Amino acid sequence: IGDNQLRRTLIERLEQAGFIVPVLRHPTATISPTAKAGAGTIFEAKTIVNASVNIGKGVILASASIVDHGATVGDYVHLAAGAMVQKGAKVPDGIKVSSGEIF
Repeated sequence: IGDNQLRRTLIERLEQAGFIVPVLRHPTATISPTAKAGAGTIFEAKTIVNASVNIGKGVILASASIVDHGATVGDYVHLAAGAMVQKGAKVPDGIKVSSGEIF
């Protein structure tokens, strides 16, 4: 669900109803074992997430997006295909980082 606010509403409803919302990971995604991700986060194909990254709830990391070490990605963020988050950056809740954009 590409609409960040709608995704938030639906995940919150599922959790309030007692459902466990899983983290989904494409087999080609590369995710550091020290990275953490909240419920409902989706790692699409060829996503790279480096060490000590914190990713909030309901985040979409689209194909070939990259999050460098020590970065924080807020809740219900959408990193579009090819978007990059620089080391140590803090992406605020609910925003979209467009394709090819460096945050």
